[in-house]
Amino acid sequence: MKLRALFGMQARAEVIAYLLAEESGHPGEMAVRLAYFPRTLQTTLNDLARSGHLQCRREGQEKRFWLRRDDWRFLLTWAAASGESAPEFPHWVDWSSVYVALESVARFLNRPDLERASSAVQAIELRACLDTLDPAFLRESIHVPPGATGAAYVAAVLAELDRLLK
Repeated sequence: MKLRALFGMQARAEVIAYLLAEESGHPGEMAVRLAYFPRTLQTTLNDLARSGHLQCRREGQEKRFWLRRDDWRFLLTWAAASGESAPEFPHWVDWSSVYVALESVARFLNRPDLERASSAVQAIELRACLDTLDPAFLRESIHVPPGATGAAYVAAVLAELDRLLK
């Protein structure tokens, strides 16, 4: 949010946040992860590279972009997530995948036909709902005990989504 306040509600803020957290990226990869059109990302990255505050090198057919984190230390106003006193750059969050997951689960939770269904049916339907989401996002973000079934599975998924929101 601080970067959006500084750079505006556009790709530029997302690019800086991504590179501060991930350290480098190429336009195609970043377009997918940031949910922007590839041309938008390429233009933004090229503009930032022309400023001299973003670095670029060609690796075969691709350009790879990164920034020198020390040049961006003036942004370190975030409290350390680790509980230490020294501030650190925030972890990048794939918000587009989080929003898609939340919307999908919200649609699932609002299905009136599931209110009277057994917990086993609810778990099957929730699993089918999650199967429509990005597998990488699920692997990285939602950790459900492997043996969870029925009501335990539903409760575990909802707890994980609650954790993501916090």
